[in-house]
Parts: sequence; C-alpha cells; structure tokens
Amino acid sequence: MRFSLSQLRQMMRLARQNLSLDVQRQHAADASLHFQNYWPWLNRRSHAVTQKVLLGFIAADGELATQQVLEWVLAEPDWQLALPVLGSRPGEMHCGLWDGQVPLQPNRFGILEPDRHQPICALEQIQCVLMPLVAFDNRGNRLGMGGGYYDRLLAGVADLPSSQRPWLVGWAHSLQKVDYLIPQPWDISLDACITEQACHVFTD
Repeated sequence: MRFSLSQLRQMMRLARQNLSLDVQRQHAADASLHFQNYWPWLNRRSHAVTQKVLLGFIAADGELATQQVLEWVLAEPDWQLALPVLGSRPGEMHCGLWDGQVPLQPNRFGILEPDRHQPICALEQIQCVLMPLVAFDNRGNRLGMGGGYYDRLLAGVADLPSSQRPWLVGWAHSLQKVDYLIPQPWDISLDACITEQACHVFTD
C-alpha cells in the first residue's frame, strides 16, 4: 500500500511520539554509542581543518534525543557546535554557534535555538550536519517535515567536491526507516544515518 508524503509524515511522527520515555532514553543512549564509535572516522575526515564545526539540533516532537551527542561535541577541543536559527523569511535558516552555556530561546515552533545575537556560522565552515528527519531509506534518501529549511540551507552542496562539502548524517529512531523514498530534484541524500540499532553509511 502506497502512502502520500503527508500520510507518511503523520504516521512516522505519531509512531515516534508514542514511544515511552524509557524507550526514548534507551534509544538515545544506544544511538549515542554508535555516534561515538563513528566519531573517530568523522574526525579524521576533517583533519585538515583546525577548528571544525558540527551543526546539530535540539530534538522535539518525539525525535531521537540529541543531548548526549551535543555534549560530546561540546567536549571536543577541536570542534564547535552550531544549532539551527530560523530566519525572518519563510524557509530561511541560519547556523548559530553555541557554547552550551548561553541560554537557548524557543523559536516560533517552540524549538530551542541560540539567541540571534550569537555568532552565525557560514555553511562553508561546517564539516558535519546532524539532520533531523521523518523517514529515511536504504539509499540515504531523507524525508523531512516539509518546510524546506534544510533544502534551502544545503542548496548547492551536492555540486561541491567531496572534500569541501559537509558530511550529512541523519539522526532517527530505527522505526523511521522505510523501504523506499522517491527523491525530489532538490533533495540531497544523506551520507549516513544513525539510529539506536546501527550507523548506516551510504557514502564511501
């Protein structure tokens, strides 16, 4: 049975929202271990950059929690952490640097983000993007919430040489994995996706 994208989004959001708090905590702990095992490779991939930046996000709406991963990045001396900051125009999103100390502010969707007075990081300065998603498949195709924020932020990234583009890593519960997604012309595939079960790598 085929579902529309809106139906699939609704199903996946409901499925992750229905996970118990204990299951959510266990999934986050297990996924964080996979991330830590993946980290040395990711770190070596960016060895030529003195100060590296990972764009993370604050989980909401039943998404796999990111707190442990963000704390890991903040503790790494050669890395900085950035978080999405919504712009004033529809679909606009920036990357705000965050040191883990300055209080975060809720945006218009109620998701915590750095204050707009915090430094903004250009996409060219980012080595890894940890991306939320609603669903993903075996080929690294990603289904987002439909707002197009990441599509606009990452526009043109696919045309860059691999050494210059940020590594795109999905972050999700394993129940969000589906057999097949039909990508849109503007979609950019994930390089990897981490769940509580494994680190799925799609790009050599």
